[in-house]
Amino acid sequence: MTYIESFQFYLHEYGKGLRTIEEYVAAVLVLERWYIHREGHEFNPDLITARDLHDWVSYMQTIERLAPATINKRVAAIKVYWSFLVQHDYSTLDPTQKVRMKHISPLEQAPRWLTRTKQDKFLHRVEKEKNPWKRARNLAIVQTMLQAGLRTSEVVSLDIKM
Repeated sequence: MTYIESFQFYLHEYGKGLRTIEEYVAAVLVLERWYIHREGHEFNPDLITARDLHDWVSYMQTIERLAPATINKRVAAIKVYWSFLVQHDYSTLDPTQKVRMKHISPLEQAPRWLTRTKQDKFLHRVEKEKNPWKRARNLAIVQTMLQAGLRTSEVVSLDIKM
């Protein structure tokens, strides 16, 4: 029985759902493939270091451009995997202890921009307004948002006092 098969059995014994087991195993396999591609030799859990895991997280962030939530799910799965390995004497050290989950607050997330096509569609809908006063007002608001990069909440809080 391989480490993966033993890990699946371990997760099943601890009452994890089928979907959770699949995701945990998939995360381990992704790490294994990345490691084999990078190092050029077989994956041996006892040879993995915290630096390797930090490099893997960095790879997921910069090269794969994965969302923080996806990276955190994979890191959590790897932490459970190494707990299993240490508990069953497949590995002597747990390199995941030095790997932290990524804490991303909504304020730290990069703003999302509309593509040029979506901007055009948005402006087209505003221009369809039949009431000329509302059309001019809405167009001014939308253009202000698009050109200045303002969020809806920022436009709402604008004060037009002269």
